[in-house]
Amino acid sequence: MSRVANKWAAVILLFLSGVTFGQGDEIYEPRYFDFVQYDKNEVVLPKADALDHFFEGLDRLAENQEDKVSIVHIGDSHIQADYFSNHIREQILSIPYFGNGGRGFVFPYTVAKTNNPINYYSTCKGRWTGARNSVNKHASRWGLAGVTASTYDSTASFMIRLNADEKSPLTFSTNKVSVYYPTEDSTEYGVALRLTNDSLVYGVSDTLGRVTFELDSLSEEIWFELTKNGPHQNHFTLQGIFLENDDPGVVYSSLGANGAKVNSFLKCQDFIPHLASVHPDLVIISLGTNDAYNTAFNGIIFKREVEQLVFWVKQAAPESSILLTTPGDCFRRRRYINYDNAKAKNVLIQVAKEQGLAIWDFYEIMGGLQSMEKWRDFGLGKRDLIHLTDKGYILQGELLFNALIIDKYFGEYQTFVKKDSSE
Repeated sequence: MSRVANKWAAVILLFLSGVTFGQGDEIYEPRYFDFVQYDKNEVVLPKADALDHFFEGLDRLAENQEDKVSIVHIGDSHIQADYFSNHIREQILSIPYFGNGGRGFVFPYTVAKTNNPINYYSTCKGRWTGARNSVNKHASRWGLAGVTASTYDSTASFMIRLNADEKSPLTFSTNKVSVYYPTEDSTEYGVALRLTNDSLVYGVSDTLGRVTFELDSLSEEIWFELTKNGPHQNHFTLQGIFLENDDPGVVYSSLGANGAKVNSFLKCQDFIPHLASVHPDLVIISLGTNDAYNTAFNGIIFKREVEQLVFWVKQAAPESSILLTTPGDCFRRRRYINYDNAKAKNVLIQVAKEQGLAIWDFYEIMGGLQSMEKWRDFGLGKRDLIHLTDKGYILQGELLFNALIIDKYFGEYQTFVKKDSSE
């Protein structure tokens, strides 16, 4: 049973034996077995200790109920929508003894005029302009999120309300809030928090490009207001928000930008200090779909960019475990078979082997070349033959959760048990 302590592993196993994962047993329907390769669902470790730092953190958390375990999941539109990553979050945080350390790094995507995850709500007042690292004509000072929202209006404000999805089994609240923006730029407005009781809270800045606010009590809804203290201040650039609480537990941050490629995040000037500030124990990188979508895919350039992003992660968090996930199958313009996703997958596997990183090969697990047609036909993939449906993302999240957590700690207690019982 690996390094997990028996006294709490037994509790978790009892818990797991009494629940159904995801949206019930429907994600293990026998009709999926012809194309979903459940037997290939594993996290491969070219280096045996590739995930040790992450699992040691979970073990300490479960045994001592102290500290946080931070997971940061970055990617493209598959992650911005937060169905795939949120399912993993819900499963991990629902396990006893892993706890709930807070909602983590978020971005009010609505303020940037793009789609927001359904599990929290965001809105704004005043004029805001959004910029994504994936849009060639956009220019901004991006951070870990790869998205910014900017304004020249000193009276502008924005809001985040947690727990917007009534169907979610989790609830979040926060009493420690960090707002990320270029704090060293004297022309930037400041920021303060207005709570539901209408009181204002002011924070303390640090060298990592954020202002941190300590609240007297837990809150689920916060308005962020700009402050102007001098004539030289004339704009504000929001780069992200980190929400946590005082409880020990897992903090799962997911950050995606629609259309993002690997080199999109290499344009993020403040990626390294922002990532360092959240002390990740595990960084999951889910990129490659957009890199391989155009016919001009170049494996040599792609490999160089992946290696650079991994280098940045190691600079920010030298001890952190790193997990690469391969892009699934997709079609170009709904009708052309895309052979380049397999090439991107092979590059990611090569980087993982050369650098001793963990790798999860979703391309093969979902069925390989042209499997997206099957996923679409069974209601798991969208008609664009690129994205998954909500149900498809839940299945994808369930597969990674099983491969990363269940298979690690409980061996045979994983997807195959469900598969065998359904046949």
